[in-house]
Amino acid sequence: MKRYLYIVCIVTGIIAGVSAIAHHADAASLSADAAEKKFEQGKVFDVLVHISSDQQVINAVEAAVTYPADMLEVIGVSRGGSFLTLWPEEPAVDREAGVITMIGGIPSGSYVSGGIVVTITFQAFATGGVEIGFQDDVTHVLLNDGLGTEAPLTLNSGIVDITPATSFSIISPTHPSEKTWYRERDFTVNWTATPGAGYSYVVSDSVSEIPDDDREDVVGTVTFLNLADGVHYFILREKLPGEEWKIAGSRRVMIDGTSPGTVTAFSSAEPTLYGGKAFIVFSATDKMSGIDHYDVYEAGTRTQRAVSPHVLQSSDNLQTVRVVAYDVAGNSTTYQFYQRSTRGTVQAYGTKILFALAAILLLSALLLLGLRSNRKR
Repeated sequence: MKRYLYIVCIVTGIIAGVSAIAHHADAASLSADAAEKKFEQGKVFDVLVHISSDQQVINAVEAAVTYPADMLEVIGVSRGGSFLTLWPEEPAVDREAGVITMIGGIPSGSYVSGGIVVTITFQAFATGGVEIGFQDDVTHVLLNDGLGTEAPLTLNSGIVDITPATSFSIISPTHPSEKTWYRERDFTVNWTATPGAGYSYVVSDSVSEIPDDDREDVVGTVTFLNLADGVHYFILREKLPGEEWKIAGSRRVMIDGTSPGTVTAFSSAEPTLYGGKAFIVFSATDKMSGIDHYDVYEAGTRTQRAVSPHVLQSSDNLQTVRVVAYDVAGNSTTYQFYQRSTRGTVQAYGTKILFALAAILLLSALLLLGLRSNRKR
């Protein structure tokens, strides 16, 4: 009975907190947009899934993003930069059906205007017009009103035109794949220069930017130093003798040279959980490429790709625990603390953390239950 009342108190506190800031239901819009509307066959490009909630406080998004599987291949789905911090169901790709599903939430709720949900990276392997949209029967946005009220939702598809590829080849010895995030900031590109031709080039955040008409002194290879984090495009113009300037080709590069943000980690031990063994809960965010995985080090052992909550292997009374968060580019951030594995006692941060842990787990369950119940209506 005591444990039951404990859970009821936490749930009641959560509902009371979110109800205090509830608003009436209003429209929200969920959109899929590419930075540009035209790409060559074989090129890699990003589609941003983002939401605006029309000044309503929302706390959960369930989305099923659709794309033509016979024309596009999903290279990856990044949560880097997402306003959502809790993922009951992380993005999953059904490549045969051409559907990407996900459920994310933000426990305290948030006003959202153009908030990033995820960034989807595609590669085009067929020409023609393609639509990236949503399955409206399984795409929902819930308000932060303690009741799981579903907001009226407008869905906006993105249209992209895939054009035939050119035969001009631009390669990069430093960043050989357009599909991969790299830590290295110095970017080199090579191309085969035509004798007598003039070249102009630029590195830009937009693939549609056009280099100027001034001929560059360096041709065939060029290095750009210390590029900022982000997705960049090398765009090349060529002027053959007696002809006008024309776009010869482009090359995409993705750079993330910044480590993930601070790792939040704490430990606990509860007789009714995990057989009374001590466990740790951890999380981190990464604004650019997103968190890829965590490693946990304890008592001379390493658990690769550990999942939170993680049950500690050692029963030593006092030990050092390290949690290392890695982003997709391979950057890492480490958090280290001393763990005292005493049953029934919250370590490192005090009893408030146990309530926070319970609230997070319950919110995750409530998000799933709310979205599942909405599906049945």
